[in-house]
Amino acid sequence: MSDRDTSSEDDDYLNSYEDEVEEYDDHLDGYEEEEDQIGVEEDDYRNDATPLPATSLDEDELLDSINEVTQSVSSLLSLPPDACSILLRNFRWDVLKLQDMWFSDEHQARKSAGLLPLTSIDSDGDRCRKNKGSVSVCVECSICFTCYGDSSALDSAACGHLFCKCCWNQYIAIAINDGPGCLALRCPEPKCSVSLDDTLIKASVSADAIAKYTRFLASNFVECSKGIQWCPAPGCQYAIQYTESDRRDVSCRCSYTFCWHCAGEPHRPVDCDTALKWHAKNISDTGNAEWMLANSKPCPACHKSIEKNQGCNHMVCQCGHHFCWICLGPWTEHKDYYSCNRYETKDQKFFNEESERKMAKISWKKYNHFYQRWLNNQMSRQKAIDSLKSFQEKTTHMLSELYGETDANIERSFVCAWKQIVEGRRALKWTYAYGYYLAEEEKDKRTLFEDMQGQAEAALERLHHCVEAELKKYLYLAVGEDGGKERARSQEFSIYKLKVIELTNVTRNFFNNLVGGLENRLV
Repeated sequence: MSDRDTSSEDDDYLNSYEDEVEEYDDHLDGYEEEEDQIGVEEDDYRNDATPLPATSLDEDELLDSINEVTQSVSSLLSLPPDACSILLRNFRWDVLKLQDMWFSDEHQARKSAGLLPLTSIDSDGDRCRKNKGSVSVCVECSICFTCYGDSSALDSAACGHLFCKCCWNQYIAIAINDGPGCLALRCPEPKCSVSLDDTLIKASVSADAIAKYTRFLASNFVECSKGIQWCPAPGCQYAIQYTESDRRDVSCRCSYTFCWHCAGEPHRPVDCDTALKWHAKNISDTGNAEWMLANSKPCPACHKSIEKNQGCNHMVCQCGHHFCWICLGPWTEHKDYYSCNRYETKDQKFFNEESERKMAKISWKKYNHFYQRWLNNQMSRQKAIDSLKSFQEKTTHMLSELYGETDANIERSFVCAWKQIVEGRRALKWTYAYGYYLAEEEKDKRTLFEDMQGQAEAALERLHHCVEAELKKYLYLAVGEDGGKERARSQEFSIYKLKVIELTNVTRNFFNNLVGGLENRLV
């Protein structure tokens, strides 16, 4: 073949795409700018079921928050920070409750927290300093009964009861080793209820004990604060701060996502109660429901399932009821006259029992329908997560080299799509739990639900197929392709990339409508 013939063939191959590419040109021209916005504003590709990244706090950040709250209360109440820390712990870090009590009954607020009353001191800590300065000859430690003539060997809380530093160390260290109760430690003097402040505690024990005390303090702050909770991921040390009032799934810095309210896996659009019921039903029904239907019958008295483990038809339930395995009638009717071998068309009781068993099988069939689809989407989601990781680790760079685009440009298009698939599978999974508990008599709602679910699922399947199956033909250029064919394939890839973006947007919109509709009870 001549060079002229080859050139003509290339031109024909390239021209075959020109009409299709031309209608996308304007869209593609502005695409780089749109992609930059996608890369900066991550909310552009989030749907309503996507977990929100919440503020993750490590121990140092928690201590900063504690100091910030303490300093704020210190300025408000004109008290030393140590006294405010004691007050806040006593009122479970509820600043509003502390303010109300302080300004309505300061005496009671001080008493409940273990602070000295105003009549005893000019300011917290003054009495301690006066008593320490009054040591002249010999003061006996009330714990070890050792006499000390040097005031530097003694210390006290705000109450002024002096004890040697060795006894303070043992008293506080033992309390810290015993657990979080050390946060409410009081003076060891009998009948004294004054709380120990942080300064005294930290000055009396080792660095390891201080670190442990600090962890207790941070845990107490998290457990008492309404807008903060620990990340439930195994081994994670972060606390999550979240202030949104509506129910949302959140994401920790460790990448673990969970429901803010029940700390379980994200389960939008169903509520926490429905998710818990569904999990409980899966645990109890998946493995044994079918077996129970085939191998057990309900006791006519207590209706618990009974397994026949011997050959005799005389059954004795745990409730004490004796009945016949064949007809479920009372066994007392079988002693003198055995009639289970007789066919009686008017045996309504036997007919009712069989009807119940048929209804149980129908119920199992319904459950199995929803469970299998719930499980399938869960498995598909896990495979999508694996595909997303593989794409980021391998495919991104491969596409970048093949089509001369940056890794960031490729990721903005395809990672966005894979994340939509992952979150779409999660939301779709829980719509099947929603459908299982949707009342049968609400036919209009069920019809609307199935239509919305079907549209969202169809859009998700199109997107999943697009980024998984259709991508394969763009991963390798044919060996020996010349420049004309390469240019054509690059333009074809640009069209494909635009298709991925459009399908991602369409899928996101469908799932936003589905999640929003179900959370609003299809009203």
